Amino acid sequence: MGGTGKTTLAREVGKELKQSGQFTHVIVTTVSFTHDLKKIQDEIAGPLGLKFENCNESDRPGKLWNRLTNGEKILLIMDDMWDENPPDFDAIGIPKQDNHKGCRVLVTTRSKQVFKDINFSISIELELLSEKDAWSMFKTYAGISKSSSNNVIRKAREIAKECKQLPVAIAVTAGSLKGQQQRVHEWDVALKSLKNPASMQGVNADMVGIYNCLKFSYDYMKDEKAKRLFLLCSVFPEDKEISNEVLARLCIGAGIFGENHDENHDIYDAARDQVFVAKDRLVDSCLLLEVDKKHVKMHDLIRDVGQWIAKKEIQELNLSNKNQKLLVERETNIMCVSCKGKGMDLFSCKFADGSKLETLIVIVDRDGHYEGPEVPNSFFENIVKLRVLYFLGDYGLSLPLPNSIQSLSNIRSVLVHKLNLGDISVLGNLQSLETLDLDNCTINELPNEITKLEEFKLLNLNDCEIEKNNPFEVIERCSSLEELYFIDSFNDFCREITLPELQRYRIHEGSFYKAEFNDIMEDSLKYVVLKGDADKEYYFSRRTLKFCMNDLVVLCLRYDSHLQCLIDTKLDDSEVPIVFSQLVSLDLMDMKNLEELCTGPISLVSLNNLEELFISSNFSKPTIVGDLDNI
Repeated sequence: MGGTGKTTLAREVGKELKQSGQFTHVIVTTVSFTHDLKKIQDEIAGPLGLKFENCNESDRPGKLWNRLTNGEKILLIMDDMWDENPPDFDAIGIPKQDNHKGCRVLVTTRSKQVFKDINFSISIELELLSEKDAWSMFKTYAGISKSSSNNVIRKAREIAKECKQLPVAIAVTAGSLKGQQQRVHEWDVALKSLKNPASMQGVNADMVGIYNCLKFSYDYMKDEKAKRLFLLCSVFPEDKEISNEVLARLCIGAGIFGENHDENHDIYDAARDQVFVAKDRLVDSCLLLEVDKKHVKMHDLIRDVGQWIAKKEIQELNLSNKNQKLLVERETNIMCVSCKGKGMDLFSCKFADGSKLETLIVIVDRDGHYEGPEVPNSFFENIVKLRVLYFLGDYGLSLPLPNSIQSLSNIRSVLVHKLNLGDISVLGNLQSLETLDLDNCTINELPNEITKLEEFKLLNLNDCEIEKNNPFEVIERCSSLEELYFIDSFNDFCREITLPELQRYRIHEGSFYKAEFNDIMEDSLKYVVLKGDADKEYYFSRRTLKFCMNDLVVLCLRYDSHLQCLIDTKLDDSEVPIVFSQLVSLDLMDMKNLEELCTGPISLVSLNNLEELFISSNFSKPTIVGDLDNI
């Protein structure tokens, strides 16, 4: 049964075994019902530093097997294995019991048949919680204490029994009632709902009670937008760690948040805050799990319930399966779909005429070669209502965009991960486009056409290869842009950096060697870290440096031979200007022609928040004007 705590327990066991030194590596990979052998191989190989570059698919198992059997102590946790479709350990490259040489495997599964089929040496059955432990857990999650009324405690005990001693049902149901001790009627509603469940078509009889508990928590939530966010999260692959930022960009693009805005406010930033508030409500209700500060994920059983609640409106499909492909080609009521498969299976699909599809997530599996599939113009027919398009591929896989993409006149967000797109100038014809998010992609150039987009709010270029021209010459002319994330995407044409005035920007090239400032940068709305080398020099235009002076929290510049003075206020209209008032860390190293940090008057509160200063140039600290007692 799902939800008994198998995954949590397995991860805690792995954590303790690694901390005790019994294993050098502890690696967790989710198998799931529709497992992907290549994905499992990659998830195992990554933490071991093993790369499959220039390796045929037939050679991958042998290469992984050799790494796992080199004598190093390695624990593999294979989470959520199913009996109907168990993976072949030989096909993955996982050694058998009689030849493991230091590699051990821990499997979690809902089915005893898996242990019989694979013949493990030890099997442990995780029982449901005892009634005592179930009540103790319920009290903790619901905030029940000695000060709670007897009436509430009595009703809480009855509700706890309806959770059938299953940890996930207890956590979600109790979490939804936390803070309601003074509202007895809320407990009455919950108890009646759980004791008298509505018809649950399509749910196995032994799961009705559990589904009812989880559905109650969803129904009980009064925030309709948080509900839509919950259903959107259920379309992601099982155990997928979802970036909070990606979630925000999808929700804003889909119109769940940010549709009704005041033109005088920062539109994107305000909408993002609304997404994060809703996300936190789902976490507090245990409908989402917080992985870390940047990511969330959904328990597999809660995800199943989410997809069941959404019924036909939200679908996760494998288009290599003919029946599932027919569903998306016939059904007009699907509003959000995540589809995966080989290129030909994916892009030969033709969506139903009159489709209501608004969010399309496409996961492109490699066909064994780098030349990706050609996307036919017909692929984008019949989905004119589409607002969000999210492509996920694999390193080096090519996927040129067809001209027919410009027929998506309603599109708000385009996100692409790990694909070689080539010429993307056609995106300049998407007049409603607000978000362009390219992560680990290759493009010919940042096209001039996007400067004409009047609704364009956010550009993310993260670890991208831009083959020609200086992208900042285009970015400078994107007058409607509010947010820029330009991370490790510099090319040989980047020299002068010129920006429009932005609400948020993060410009980063090279690693920042002061690890303690990583958190500062993550929380900062605006920061710049530029670390070139002798052959790559980057510098800000005078205009850009002037308007960003009081925004930056971290500024790190290296190998800039153009900059002679960092702060020049002699031509400033104000008598005593304030500069770098928010700056916490300033790093100026190997600045060949830098002669002064400041020329002209500045206020004494300038640089008032500065905590760390690193300078390597032709001038000394006395040249600095202001009170630097914080350093």
